[in-house]
Amino acid sequence: MKPTVRRVLLVIAAVVFLAGVAYAINMGFKIVYQMDTQPQSEGGWNTIALPYTPKDGLVDAKDLIDNINEQAGSNVVVQIARWLPDAAVWSGYTGTSGVAFPLQPGEGYMVQLTSEVDYRIVGSHDPNVTIALLDLEEASGYSCVSLPYHAVATDAKELIDEINAQAGANVVVQVARYIRSAGGWASYTGTSGVAFPLERGKAYMVHVTDTTYYRPEHY
Repeated sequence: MKPTVRRVLLVIAAVVFLAGVAYAINMGFKIVYQMDTQPQSEGGWNTIALPYTPKDGLVDAKDLIDNINEQAGSNVVVQIARWLPDAAVWSGYTGTSGVAFPLQPGEGYMVQLTSEVDYRIVGSHDPNVTIALLDLEEASGYSCVSLPYHAVATDAKELIDEINAQAGANVVVQVARYIRSAGGWASYTGTSGVAFPLERGKAYMVHVTDTTYYRPEHY
């Protein structure tokens, strides 16, 4: 089963969704994000993108594990992983081993589960957040990003165009999404691959040639 956002709910009249378009009045959100474990052969991994100001007291990886497990009613989380651009590797925290790293606004994560869960995510947006997309000289060139739930960009092409416009040059090599059935990432370069839709609750990988400080546009 493919992970999807099953519903997006209005929080304090924050965003109204009409015909697939988001109209923001203020910036509070509540979504129910379905994270799955199928196929089991691929490890039960899901990407996750949190609001830039999450509620429920989520400060670090341990808080996130505890919150998902609490909602699931059992210990379903194997680990939470963050991308380390300098080393170009994923670094996991299990709740007992690894580093309970802080949750950073604009940063996406991977969650490994033993059982599916409909995870309720509540929070608000911070329009002052800037995401540092580091290039090959400073890091690997790859960053795992979390976009606002009311982002202007709706697909991979629009995201590439938006980042390039802010950079003032064509700095994006590719944008990638995680495909669970393949256990890996599928990319779009702007000219090749599929300009896949951007889904709320999911995180994406962005590959750049020059360091860019990106502020996601939103409604």
